Amino acid sequence: SASILFSASGLSEAVEIIQNSITPRLDVKEKNDYGSVAPDAAVYPLTIISNMAWTAEVAASSADYVSLDRDSGEGNGTVNISLAENGDAVNSRTAEVVFKAEGCEDVIVTFVQSRGVPYFRFAAEGASGEAYPASSVFTIVFQTNSNWSAAVESLDGFSSARLGADSGTREDTSVK
Repeated sequence: SASILFSASGLSEAVEIIQNSITPRLDVKEKNDYGSVAPDAAVYPLTIISNMAWTAEVAASSADYVSLDRDSGEGNGTVNISLAENGDAVNSRTAEVVFKAEGCEDVIVTFVQSRGVPYFRFAAEGASGEAYPASSVFTIVFQTNSNWSAAVESLDGFSSARLGADSGTREDTSVK
């Protein structure tokens, strides 16, 4: 603030001038742009608009699959958010990054990563094989990120065959 005294011909007048302080500002330009994203691993740039020192942090619930190329800055800047692939074919997942600056409301940027693309992966030796007359069990081992089912479609040279399981979850990775 300042006080200025004006004088002229025996008259005087005081004028008080008050300058406001900087109004803290924090915003993320793309905070509403991403929303739902693909299940693939990807990097998403975010533009920070601020006149303050700021920080960025990954929410604890997202820490296993989200990383930042920087976690603080002053003034305007860019933060690249890296999301790992969502290999879960059943569930989408939410990632949150929180931006903070003194005197400002937190800005939360949320990404909803789509569920992964279902897959089956069979080891070359596990996808097919021979069952010998002395052996009554053949095990097929595989990897999947989805619930699954299986059925005997045809038999060639066998009078009957049955599966040890006809369905399972992504944790069940073999069939006898």
